[in-house]
Amino acid sequence: MSESSEDIGVIGAARRDVVSSLITGVLAVSVFYYGTTLRGDSGMFPMLIGAVMLFGSLGLGLKALMILRHRLWTAPRKQWQREDWLALRQISIAAAGLLLYALLVRPLGFFSSTALMMLALPHALGYRHLLGIAINAVVVLAMLYLIFIGVFERPLPREFFLR
Repeated sequence: MSESSEDIGVIGAARRDVVSSLITGVLAVSVFYYGTTLRGDSGMFPMLIGAVMLFGSLGLGLKALMILRHRLWTAPRKQWQREDWLALRQISIAAAGLLLYALLVRPLGFFSSTALMMLALPHALGYRHLLGIAINAVVVLAMLYLIFIGVFERPLPREFFLR
């Protein structure tokens, strides 16, 4: 029984989701662990981000495995195509960017490192609408400020220029 090219495409997407889930899961655990090494309340945010990333990673992986239970690994193998390599490249760029972000929170401060990540990561992934990137960064930073400083009144890692 041969499968249609659409089925093979779905299986390929599911395999990429499993790989993405594994990479994101490892990164999430490392971000969570990094948060445990910070003193005081500074580690709360990286630990929260790591936990959210881990749950998202588990959800993505479980979704792919549940949809294609028995067909996932028994389907005919296809050569990796350009889209597969592009997806793997983008996953790697995002993982490296998020890891770099987690490492920069302490020395640069929360808002500086978040602004840098919000401006650099979309550009590195190929999004070229600079005004959209800038507006998105400003809105996200404003919302994070309102949530963590205004509502929760939680201390965040201080900015490097305020030390």
